[in-house]
This record gives sequence, C-alpha cells and structure tokens, in this order.
Amino acid sequence: TIGVAGTGSYTWESTDQLVAEVQSWLDDPDSNFGWIVIGNESSSKTAKRFASRESSSEDAWPQLTIEYSS
Repeated sequence: TIGVAGTGSYTWESTDQLVAEVQSWLDDPDSNFGWIVIGNESSSKTAKRFASRESSSEDAWPQLTIEYSS
C-alpha cells in the first residue's frame, strides 16, 4: 500500500508478497490478471488518474521493473 498525493510518478517498494505474485505470473502467465488500484471513496475530491497500457502516450504507460540476481 502506498499513499498518493499530487502529480508525478509513484514507486511501490518490493515486499515478499509482491515478489511471490510476480513469480507466480512468470510460472503461470495465464494467472496474470494484474493489480487493481483502489481509491479512498469515503472522501470527496480524492480521485487520482493512472494511465494504462491503452494510453495513447507510451511515456505514461505503467512499468514493472524486475531486478534479480542468481
């Protein structure tokens, strides 16, 4: 979980659960349904916009960067 405020890029740091989920996608690509971003719907004027891969601007597409070592 990460809070977002204002404009700009956001980074979610690695956790054991995140690593396990990404590994499961590598092991079984058909299980990859992505993640969902859920907003705070209990307050007004809290909407945030995140681009998807369908955005016309490639620079706005979300990125998943995986760093690994053997």
